[in-house]
Amino acid sequence: RYILQAKKKPRAIWALAFGDSATESAGLSPDQLRLMTSKEIQLGNFESEHVDQYLEHVFAGQKAPADFCNYLIENTGGIPLYIEETLLELLTRGEIRYQFGAWNFPSKITGLGVARGFNDFLERRVKRVTGEERELLQFTSMAENDLPVDLIASLIGKPKSRVQTILREQAREGMVLLDDTEEQLRVRLAHRTLVEKLREEISATERKRLNLKIADALIKSDRQDIWAGEIARQLYAGGETDRVPDWAIRAADRARASFQNEQALELYRLAITAMEATKGSAVAQAPIRLAISQLESLAGRIPESIEILKDFLRQHESELDAEQTTALMERLAIAYERKAEFAEALQCWDAAAQNKSGGERSRMMANVGWIRFRQGDVKSSLDLCKKTLVELEEIGDIYGQGIIYHMLGRMYFYSGDLNAALKYWSHCLKLREMNRDKKDLADCHNNLGIVFASQGEVKNAGKHFEMALQFSKEVGDFLRMNGLLVNLGIMAFEAGDLDLAQRRYSEALEFFLRSGSDREILDCLNNLGEISLLRAEYDKAIEYWEECLKICAASGYVQGTVEPLTYLGTLHIASNCISVGQEYLENARKAAEGTQAQKEQALILEQRGVIALQKREFEEARSHFKQALDALDEMNRTFLSTRLKLRMAELAWYEGRKSEYSSILEKVEKELKKQESRWLRAELNRLKGFDLRTDKTEEALDAAIQLAQPFPDLLWRAYWLQGRYYHHRRRYGSAGQSYQKAIDTVKKMFSRMPDTLKNGYSKHPDLLLLKDNATKLKTEIVSARRQSNV
Repeated sequence: RYILQAKKKPRAIWALAFGDSATESAGLSPDQLRLMTSKEIQLGNFESEHVDQYLEHVFAGQKAPADFCNYLIENTGGIPLYIEETLLELLTRGEIRYQFGAWNFPSKITGLGVARGFNDFLERRVKRVTGEERELLQFTSMAENDLPVDLIASLIGKPKSRVQTILREQAREGMVLLDDTEEQLRVRLAHRTLVEKLREEISATERKRLNLKIADALIKSDRQDIWAGEIARQLYAGGETDRVPDWAIRAADRARASFQNEQALELYRLAITAMEATKGSAVAQAPIRLAISQLESLAGRIPESIEILKDFLRQHESELDAEQTTALMERLAIAYERKAEFAEALQCWDAAAQNKSGGERSRMMANVGWIRFRQGDVKSSLDLCKKTLVELEEIGDIYGQGIIYHMLGRMYFYSGDLNAALKYWSHCLKLREMNRDKKDLADCHNNLGIVFASQGEVKNAGKHFEMALQFSKEVGDFLRMNGLLVNLGIMAFEAGDLDLAQRRYSEALEFFLRSGSDREILDCLNNLGEISLLRAEYDKAIEYWEECLKICAASGYVQGTVEPLTYLGTLHIASNCISVGQEYLENARKAAEGTQAQKEQALILEQRGVIALQKREFEEARSHFKQALDALDEMNRTFLSTRLKLRMAELAWYEGRKSEYSSILEKVEKELKKQESRWLRAELNRLKGFDLRTDKTEEALDAAIQLAQPFPDLLWRAYWLQGRYYHHRRRYGSAGQSYQKAIDTVKKMFSRMPDTLKNGYSKHPDLLLLKDNATKLKTEIVSARRQSNV
């Protein structure tokens, strides 16, 4: 069915009809079956998503790394037959191997080029092609893209029908790709290696002559706009470099307008190369370099975005007019900010603002305000943005007002005031809907999604994230798309789908490690660490958070250490390594001094409350929990606030305040109707199971166990409580099974727990109680058997 739906038809394969018995299960209509028995079906070239799907099927559901998929596409042109040949070669060489229950893919492949099997395949095919067929393929090798068959026929002086016949035969042999989806049949060679082999057979002088011949023929055609890119390439290869820039820019502008950004980049760079070769003026180069920088930034390649402008500005700034200099400085400032190189960014904004006044200068100063905020100067940054907003409202600059509302929303969000952030970002969306700029709209919807997710309004968050993803895809904003992967990872995490969350974060991390800022990398690593903590993969969690600390140490980003230090403290406290955990929390507290890290400060208070609760120091625990809860409620951190309320319910139970315990659980249950957090619902049901006397306890604990499956530390505690419930009811067999499941879960945790944590965890008060309960159960069973002579 997939083959029948394919629109492109470059690779021919034969499809056999299904027998009558298989027709129904195959889900094919009679028309489709007739087509399969009477027609040749052709499979199109694989693109990235197809390669991903294909490899997932080949390797039993395991996804291959993105770099490996890209390698396959680059080396095979996406041709299914060549992909298969390359995979076979890699398997034969042991580059891909099955180890420790999973397929291992090479991170870097050297010395392979194209698989030997594929080279042999090409050699055999090329040797069989002689005479006019070979001449035709040699001529076709001169083009970088598809060429119209009728143009080729006229240039080589052969009848169009004869050329079509030869090319169709060569398509069956896998030598060329034919595309008849447009108004005219077009052709290109099937693989880059074929192009290189056949071009080498033509002398350099003859190649240049043919290049110019093809270029002139395309210029004389009535579809110059479509062929502008190929004209530029042919002119460049033919040596007429001075004619290249106009055609290359024309083609690049067209590609960019339709969001074909990579193609636009290639053509803009060709234009720059030609300009440099012909000593083109700096004034002519400036807009092209600006376009390249913008597209590189969209693709997330920030260093490249800086490189194309930095040296050029230093060498040619005196030759440019004020408007050009300002535009290039503004672009450099944005790129430096993305790399968190704030001093360079501020320097560029200052240089850009010198040539501007009114609304444009005000908008630039707003960016200066945001950088100051990121440097920790909150008050002056807010004052600067609000002053700028008044100026822009006075002159009616709607676009500029949108920028300021966006900036203010970010500042209040990172200060923990979610209501203010929602207010400013909602107003920003209204303003930007007037302009309908898709990139700005993606930004707005993403921001609103983050706020709603933080407030626990999952449906609203999902709606805005989907809108942001749609706009980002339309404009080819890979940077934003990867930010959305992070946000969708957060939602999957909240819903308890840890596999999906881990996959989202890992995909985003892979991208950010190449092109992201330290902050984006730290966010991904912290989130991956938190997932590992919930899965009781403590060694991985420690590895992620220690990597965060290394990055912060290298860059001097002290504020970035607060979150990983807090999490490391949480992990050690959960593992009953209290003194080590307290040391981490104290370091986190020191790092958070004078910053806006309110969330982390609340988490530190929470963990101190946990320690006090474990020591049965109830007043101190209540004080810490109350302070943390007040701070989180003020920030509208719904998930964290709800978790703290459950801590307060547990505290109330141990204090003997049963009515407070019940009241808190009732309130949390109402709140969770708006949230989709699997962990919170599992913990709620576990706490409901504390009262072993009620009939609803069994139902609550069954629900807790079902929900806690992805969370081993929570799961064994739910099994333990279930065992205590059955034990209390003298249902000894069921109690023994539940205790055993709790013990088995702990054993699995221990099997992958770092040695540094095992000693502390083995002495955890709850674990000691579990062992004590299990021992008492055995004693009671033995006693009961003696009494009944069983």
